[in-house]
Amino acid sequence: MAGNKFRVSCLFLAVLFALALLAGCGAGGKEEKQAGGGEKGADKTYVIKLAHESPATHSKGVWAEDFKKAVEEKSGGKIKVELFHQGQLYASEEAGFQAVINGLIQMAIPSTGYVSAVVPQFQVVDLPMMFSSQEALYKFQDGDVGKELLAMLEPKGVKGLGYISNIPLDLFSKEPIVKIADLKGKKIRAHTRILESSIKALGGSAITMPASELYLALEQGIVDGALTTVTYAAPNKYYEITKHLTKVRISAIAYPVVMNLQFWNSLPDDLKKVVQEAVAEATKQNRQKLESQEANALKTLQEGGMQIHELAPEEHERWVKALQAVYDEYGKAIGQELIAKVRSIK
Repeated sequence: MAGNKFRVSCLFLAVLFALALLAGCGAGGKEEKQAGGGEKGADKTYVIKLAHESPATHSKGVWAEDFKKAVEEKSGGKIKVELFHQGQLYASEEAGFQAVINGLIQMAIPSTGYVSAVVPQFQVVDLPMMFSSQEALYKFQDGDVGKELLAMLEPKGVKGLGYISNIPLDLFSKEPIVKIADLKGKKIRAHTRILESSIKALGGSAITMPASELYLALEQGIVDGALTTVTYAAPNKYYEITKHLTKVRISAIAYPVVMNLQFWNSLPDDLKKVVQEAVAEATKQNRQKLESQEANALKTLQEGGMQIHELAPEEHERWVKALQAVYDEYGKAIGQELIAKVRSIK
């Protein structure tokens, strides 16, 4: 009888031990699922949907690819980036920016012209001949004034992470334009309100039309010239229909990198740092690539027979003086103090 009790007790203990092992294995399996699925604590994974309207080969698209690579590597896979180039999610910059504000996606790269609809001070970047050089633009972006502008987005539910850039706008024309008097009566395509005001201040007539219609409009003489970048003009073979390029650098081009503020606040501090480092790395590459892209575009235009003109220093000053009317027009919305701060950056 005692032997039977001993055997029953041993069996009972063995069953308990087996159940304990099974419970342990079950808990381990559950933890692995959480780690793999990104559902808990430090093991959570985050997905960033980044949308923009430009092709993957555009400065925005190239920057986005570089950002994706950097942030996924630096985060060890804790952050995944889904890219939507060329309007796959939202056809316009405005719609993409609003989607970030509303939390429908996490990131976008709108132009300052669209961001200024929410924070008017961003128009300071688009003022004509504001920056003496591309390096001055970069100093603005990296410095306190650029950061102050980005901070103005936070009350709107947006985190400003930095800026990327493109080549400044130059003047393409059928006849040479090297003096302010050459613009009188000329029909010039402009694609923003500030550019329209700029052409008017210089004595020209601003014409608005989609970029897709511009080649034919230049060919048929509907317009006499256009403000665009050499990196846009070269692949679109503008040298076939316009034989003159004047390097006026009339407007800088910058794209604020924006993220939904609620999503930003949900990131652990270490991953916030990773995102900031990835933005900085992709932006550095953006600037390096722009130099070679501009050089290659200029070579293509020249080989196509286009003549390249520079404004003489005294003529440049005449343009700056004439364009003061644009500063007066937009100064109240932007703020004269901010304009003065940006103008002082050399």
